[in-house]
Amino acid sequence: MRKRLLITLAFPPAIGGMQSHLFERCKGALQDKIMVLAPYMEGSQEFDRRQRFKIYRWSNLGGETPGLRRALQFLLPLSAAARIHQKEGFDALECGQALPFAIIALLFKRVRGIPYLIWTHGNDILRPQRYRLATGLLRLGLENADLVAANSQETKGEVLRVAPGLKRVIIFTPGVDTQTFNPHLDGSSIRQRYLLEGKRVLLTVARLIERKGVDRVIKCLPRLCDTIPELIYVVVGNGPERGRLERLAQELGVSERVVFAGRVRGEELPLFYAACDIFIMPSRSARERWDMEGYGLVFLEAGACGKPVIGGQGSGTEDAIEDGVTGLLIDPQDEDQIIEAILRILNDPPFARRLGENGRRKALQKPDWSLIEKL
Repeated sequence: MRKRLLITLAFPPAIGGMQSHLFERCKGALQDKIMVLAPYMEGSQEFDRRQRFKIYRWSNLGGETPGLRRALQFLLPLSAAARIHQKEGFDALECGQALPFAIIALLFKRVRGIPYLIWTHGNDILRPQRYRLATGLLRLGLENADLVAANSQETKGEVLRVAPGLKRVIIFTPGVDTQTFNPHLDGSSIRQRYLLEGKRVLLTVARLIERKGVDRVIKCLPRLCDTIPELIYVVVGNGPERGRLERLAQELGVSERVVFAGRVRGEELPLFYAACDIFIMPSRSARERWDMEGYGLVFLEAGACGKPVIGGQGSGTEDAIEDGVTGLLIDPQDEDQIIEAILRILNDPPFARRLGENGRRKALQKPDWSLIEKL
């Protein structure tokens, strides 16, 4: 295996599906064969000391204008990567996101003959298409890559929209840490903290933006609670939609049924999965608003904890959920379908248990890193 450098904007201790995916990629490599270059952030020094592979950080200077910020986002990692190459040497580059890192990698390929791979996640391919220059740079980076790894069929479709006929593109679905996320966790501390004892608990873990579908679940609660009075909906995460979602719950008279837990520490997240009965995120891709659900790693995390899941059709979620096997896929705009799926699982414990067991088996199917390490 070549010694390689992963350059990324998204890496722990920041929390998110992209961060988790790339962290698992590094854990799957031999410790002396992978290095990471990522922006400095609060808590990164302590996090970096605990890892068995080297992590370099560049100072994430803000810049007073969008143009200056974009320039720094390119120049700072470029200069840092050049210093690492001079000091450590590396034989391959991995781009955690397509732009701007594919252009940095292309420069190394042209000057040093170093091959590169691009990890693609969805919005990192979709959103640059709003602008002609960004689309051109994206196409240039994709067409010159030695390998492009898309996290789902949906994301692969966006890659091919930008670079039609591209042959060196594979689907490489993310993995999760099945020791951290497991069905033997005790969620009683979470149930006690939020007064969930004796309740039936729905859970969403997401950044609170419109695409995630939290509003749809809240709109279903009045009808659901008529049938299941002990139902509680726990929402983990923050985001720009939180205020609107809290007001929606109040307007519908279900504010006491919704727990907004906010952002939680990484070590606590598995306990929230352990405390729930169903994980639900009826996310919806909205290409006309330049927003898509590339995969949905949270469905794998919930499945690894033995929980049944419900997700939305028409997005990368379809790669994360096997309909009727690990969970249920529904039309994310159809409240009747959402309600029917929730009631079907809650009212059929053997079915719920079977979905959770299958979800655990799916999570245990480790990614084949040899596909990547052939680069």
